[in-house]
Amino acid sequence: MIPFLAAVYVAGVVTCIVLMFKAAAGELTAHGQSIIFGWGLIITVFWPFAVVWFALIGCYLGAARLWRRVRGE
Repeated sequence: MIPFLAAVYVAGVVTCIVLMFKAAAGELTAHGQSIIFGWGLIITVFWPFAVVWFALIGCYLGAARLWRRVRGE
């Protein structure tokens, strides 16, 4: 399981880096490029935490909706 998760993480990191460089290449100003690089690196490092966070929120909202249906509200 760990090698699979590592492969998913590396694939996500590579995807984020490629998209960051592609976005920065289209930006004309150095200021815009520095913003893209800064946020791109933050997203590259922390994207798995965001995925887990949104998955937990989705599970909670799904359980709450199911609970309301079961109770007949």
